[in-house]
Amino acid sequence: MYKHFKFCLLILWAFIVIACSSKNPRAEDILGNPGYLAMSYGGYREQTRDIVPTVAQLKEDMKILKAMNIKLIRTYNTQQFEHASVLLKAINELKEEDPDFEMYVM
Repeated sequence: MYKHFKFCLLILWAFIVIACSSKNPRAEDILGNPGYLAMSYGGYREQTRDIVPTVAQLKEDMKILKAMNIKLIRTYNTQQFEHASVLLKAINELKEEDPDFEMYVM
C-alpha cells in the first residue's frame, strides 16, 4: 500500500512539474515521444546521499543533459533526501534565465 501511495505521489509530482513549465506539454505528449529523450539521473558527487549537490552543480548537469538533447529525467529517493527539491530549484532557475530551457522530472 505504501509503495502504491509513493508511486501516485511521484506521478502527481511529475504532472505538477510539467504543468508549471512554460510550454505546458501533457504527459501523453512527452512519454514515448522520440523528441523527449529521457535519462535516469542522480546528481550526487559523494559516496553518501546526505551530501546534496548544490544548485550550481545541478544546473551544470542540466546544461550538459540539454546539450545531449535530454529533456526528461527520472530521479529516485526523493522523500528522505533533499536532492529532488534542489534539482527542481536548479531547473526553475535555468527556466528563468532561459525561457526556452526545457527539462522535466519524472
